[in-house]
Amino acid sequence: MTVTAIKIMFVLGILGHALNMYCDRILSIFPNGTIKFDNIAEIKKDGVLAKMMEGVSPEVPLRSAVLGVFALVLEFLSHVSLGIYAYEKSQVFGAIMFVTAAFFCIVGSGFHVKTALAEYVFLKLDGDSRAKDIMLDLKDNALILRICMAGMVVYIITLIAAIVTGVIGFPVWSVIFTILPVAILLFPLKIIGTLHIAAMVSMFAWIFLI
Repeated sequence: MTVTAIKIMFVLGILGHALNMYCDRILSIFPNGTIKFDNIAEIKKDGVLAKMMEGVSPEVPLRSAVLGVFALVLEFLSHVSLGIYAYEKSQVFGAIMFVTAAFFCIVGSGFHVKTALAEYVFLKLDGDSRAKDIMLDLKDNALILRICMAGMVVYIITLIAAIVTGVIGFPVWSVIFTILPVAILLFPLKIIGTLHIAAMVSMFAWIFLI
């Protein structure tokens, strides 16, 4: 795979993360409130979720599901391309990055569709108490989210190891642009889509580092 082709994949990855961020935000930000990790207890109260999502069309979560999967395909191409580049330098590092990228993108697709389906069901059932219980049941993504994040963390640790050992040929300071460090810096801002912003910043840097 040529360097030019890999750079094109990084650009597609940036577009993919931007699109996925949009998809995440339309599943979280509504006319009367926002679903966040720190207000789940409040959402479980009767009527809160219905009021928050009042006026939202069922087409919104469907749009998010379809576009989100497409976005993850673009993300997959970019992450795997870096894995292919690493494979040319070290088969061990490259293979780990390839497998983990495929893993967290596939699991991530399932996570995204499941979340969108939960909101679709809630809206189609007119947001009553039963609909809320079904939605929260479907939105219980703790396990699948942990699995997805585990794959991404292994990918990032492998990339950091490839940089620090000099295998991949990036300068040591470029470990800053391995997604997680940027995400940690942005975390206090509590932006919905922080991980996507971190990935976009990192991929933009990769274009010039490779």
